[in-house]
Amino acid sequence: IDRQGEVIVGKVMHPQPDMTVSVAVGSRVSEVDVEEATGNFIVKLDPSDLVQRQITVRFTTNSVTGAPKTDKVMLRVADDVTGITNILSRVTFGATPGLVEYFSTGDKEEKFREYITQQLSPESIDDSAFEEMNVDRFLGRQIQYKEVKPWRIAYSTYSQRQLREVMTQFWDNHFLSAPSAVDFVGDIMEVNGFRKHAFGSFRELLRVSSTSPTMLMYLNNYQSKASKINENYSRELLELHTVGIDGGYGADDIIEVARVMTGWGRKKTPGFYFGQSQETSRNLFEFVPARHDSDDKYIPFLDMTIKGRNGMDGMQEGEELLDVLASHPSTQRFICKKLIQRFVSDDPPVDFMDACVAAWQRTDGNIGEVLKAILLHPDYQSNVSLQRNKIKTPYEYFISVLRNFAIYPARYEEVDSKFTKQFYATIVHAMLAAGFRWDGTPDGVSETAEDWVSTGAMLTNYNGFIDLIKPKRARNGSLIKNKLTDIDYRLFLNNADVKTAEGVAIYLLEMATAGRYKADELDKVVTALKGSDNIFDHNNPETLEADVRRAMTVIATLPNTYIQ
Repeated sequence: IDRQGEVIVGKVMHPQPDMTVSVAVGSRVSEVDVEEATGNFIVKLDPSDLVQRQITVRFTTNSVTGAPKTDKVMLRVADDVTGITNILSRVTFGATPGLVEYFSTGDKEEKFREYITQQLSPESIDDSAFEEMNVDRFLGRQIQYKEVKPWRIAYSTYSQRQLREVMTQFWDNHFLSAPSAVDFVGDIMEVNGFRKHAFGSFRELLRVSSTSPTMLMYLNNYQSKASKINENYSRELLELHTVGIDGGYGADDIIEVARVMTGWGRKKTPGFYFGQSQETSRNLFEFVPARHDSDDKYIPFLDMTIKGRNGMDGMQEGEELLDVLASHPSTQRFICKKLIQRFVSDDPPVDFMDACVAAWQRTDGNIGEVLKAILLHPDYQSNVSLQRNKIKTPYEYFISVLRNFAIYPARYEEVDSKFTKQFYATIVHAMLAAGFRWDGTPDGVSETAEDWVSTGAMLTNYNGFIDLIKPKRARNGSLIKNKLTDIDYRLFLNNADVKTAEGVAIYLLEMATAGRYKADELDKVVTALKGSDNIFDHNNPETLEADVRRAMTVIATLPNTYIQ
C-alpha cells in the first residue's frame, strides 16, 4: 500500500445477510460491513497504523451462521507520496468527484502538468455547463447590491476555469477596494477586469486597479488635487499593490507619488445598466487635468524625476510611474511571496521564490509563466512538507465543500426563486460571520493559517453548512424535500469502491480531506451514514439522501476538512 491509498478492499467468498468483518491492526479492532451482493468490504488504515514499515492485518468474518474464519495479510508500507486531491485544493477551489475520477488513472504527474497547461488557457476549456446555469441572471434586470456576492460565489464554485477563478479572487483581494451600495456595478467591472487579465502581465492588472473608479473612490484619490493632495491611494499603491512595506520608500515618496496621481478620478454618469453587451457604472474612470499637479516630481527611492505635464498629457506621468513600479525588483519579490503563500506555504520556500522571480524577470511579469514556475516546480507534487500545511479561509472552506460534495442550488424551483437567493444568502451570511469580508481594510483578507485557526470561525462555518444541506423530516417522520440544495447523492454511492457505509464514507472523506483523515473520523462518518437504526441500505431511496446529507454535515465539522 502507499499513502495515496491506505485502503484495503477485501472480499468474502460466501457472503450472508448482515455479515460483518472484524479487522485487527495491532491492538486496534474495528468492524466493517460486507456488501451482500458482492461480498466486498473495505478498510481504511489509520496513519498511526503506518508508523512501521511492515504491518499485519487480521480479518475475521462474523455471521449469524457458521464459525468465524480468520485470515491475515502482511503489508509493506511505501514512502509517503502526494494525493492529487491535495494539489487540487490549491489550484482549484476544491476537488470534485469528476476531477478525482479523471486523475485516478494514468500518470498523475503528467496529467497534472496537462491540467495546469489547459487551465492557463481558459478559453480552451468547455464551460458550457456553468454558462447554462446563467449566473448572470442576477444581472439581467435592475441589479441589486446584495446579489454581487452570490455572483462571485457562483463563478468560484461552478466554473470549470478554476485556476482563473482562483486568480481572480487573488487579484481582487490583493487590489482590495470596497464598492458603495449605490455603485456596485463598478465592482463587477473591476472583478471582470481581473478575470480577463488573470494570467496576463502584472502591469495590465495594475492598470485595471489604478483606473477603477471603485478603487479611486475607496481610497479618495478622486478628491486629490494639486492644491490639496490626498495620500491614501499613493500609500496603498506602494505598500500593498507594488513594492510592499519593505520596498524602501519613505514619507517623501508617498507625497511625490500622490502628486503624480492627482487628476486620476471619476466621471459621474446619470445611471447604470449591466447586461450581455454593455457595462456602465454610475462612475467611470476619468483623468481630470484641472486637478493635476503639473510641476516636476522627484521620487527619492526610485531616484526618478517625472517631468510635469499639462492637460491630458498629465496622465502620462502616472503611466510612467506605474511602469516603473510594476517591474521593480521589490514588486517582483512582494507579489511572488504572496502567490507562493497562496499556492504553496505560508512561509515561502527559497527555491520557489527564486523560480518565481526568475520567471517574472524572464517574461516581464507574465503571470501565467510565473504560475507555471510555481505549480510545475518539481517539489510542488513530491515534497511532503508542502502538503496539507495551510488553513482555508471561510471563503475557501465554503466553496470547497460545495465542490467536494457536488452541491447546487435547488433547481426544482424557477431560477430566480427565493430559495436560490436563500441558498447564496446563507453562504454569504456564514462567511461574513466567520470573519471573511469583501469590503475590509485595504490590505485584504489574510492567507496565513494563524488568522483562521479559530474555533469560533470553524463553528460559524459549520452552522452555515448545516443550514444549507441538513435533511428535514415532517412530524410523521417522512423526509421533506430540501428547498435550498440539490445533491446527487447516488454519485458518491456509484463512485465508492464498495457500496457499504465504510465505502461511501471513505469516498466522501477522500474528497474533503485529500485522504488525510484518521480512523476515529471515519468512524464518525460511518455512524452518521448508518443513522439511529445502525443500518446503511444503499438500495433504499427513501433514506439514502438523508444518510448522505447527515454524513456530509459530520465531515464539515472535522478539523481535517479545514486544512488545505
